[in-house]
Amino acid sequence: MRTKNSELRTENTRKTASVLRSVFLVLRSRSSGFTLIELLVVIVVISILALTIMVSVGHARIAARDTTRKGDLKALEAAAEQLWANERCYPNTGTNNGSSVYYLNADTIVQGGISPVKTLLAPAYINPLPEDPAFKISHDVVADFPYEYESKQDNEGDGVIDADDPNNAGVAGCKGGAYRFVAFLENQNDIELTNDFVRNTKKYLQLASPGWPGNPAGNY
Repeated sequence: MRTKNSELRTENTRKTASVLRSVFLVLRSRSSGFTLIELLVVIVVISILALTIMVSVGHARIAARDTTRKGDLKALEAAAEQLWANERCYPNTGTNNGSSVYYLNADTIVQGGISPVKTLLAPAYINPLPEDPAFKISHDVVADFPYEYESKQDNEGDGVIDADDPNNAGVAGCKGGAYRFVAFLENQNDIELTNDFVRNTKKYLQLASPGWPGNPAGNY
């Protein structure tokens, strides 16, 4: 992705330089002064080229941030699975078959208190805890969505907490049996987004364990 974005910026710069060179040669070939119309034409051409470059760079930055988001979800999944391998449980945000949603890095929590992901995954299994690249700068939970996490204690999806479901009394907050991480992508036309996961008209990317309701296949 970085190579493709770099090639795109290089190509746009090459095209811009070519057009400006042509304009300069035409103007230099004139022996008399320039008319107002000619100067206005040059200004308009340069403005259009500058706008094209800005739009191209903006798209490249969005693509780079979305690539970071996808990679962060994979890293968070790996950390959660390592916790499971060691403790046989995931960070818990719910009881029975209900759950609460936690922002990973925000001071404002959707529901509940300090995110159990912070206390159980970082720094032991992932360090530092990833932040949404836009939220990392703005810390605005309304304009830029932080990563989210939620889990259900019911590992089997049968609505019953029993001996088959995790309940590690030795690790506080470690009772989760099925989980999902959520990230909102800026490019809403990304091929990995579907109409199955939409909140307030905005599609989001979900990485969930196989036991998560509505996601029997597991990862995105």
